[in-house]
Amino acid sequence: MQRYRAEVERRRRNIRLILGAIIFITLPFYCAGIILWGTAQPRGQTQPTPLPTTPGVAPTATTPPPTTAPGEASITPLPITVEVPTVFVPPSDTPILPTRVLSPTPTFLPTSTPLPTFTPPPPPTAEPITETPIPFDTVAP
Repeated sequence: MQRYRAEVERRRRNIRLILGAIIFITLPFYCAGIILWGTAQPRGQTQPTPLPTTPGVAPTATTPPPTTAPGEASITPLPITVEVPTVFVPPSDTPILPTRVLSPTPTFLPTSTPLPTFTPPPPPTAEPITETPIPFDTVAP
């Protein structure tokens, strides 16, 4: 009996260790979920519309010409160009209506025709039952 109790206690200890490890491993995910939930944008609010930009190269930065004393070499900086990525603007939900005006065309609907009526067949007439004898093959003894 003592051996059985020791076996049960060992199993319980192993289960507790496994469940504790699962809780400890998943704890950072719970924390991240709570942080993301708290910083989420409320429903119904829209994000600000980005300003339209032309795709391609942004305007170049210009620097004033350097002032140098006579006899010194002048250094002219090269213009700096920055590539601006194009901004994706999703299409709006407003439907696009056709611009041409459709003229009404006549449509002809079929006229209603009466459905055929069901007439039941006449009941069968009663015929008199006549008994006719069934012929037997008689074998002569």
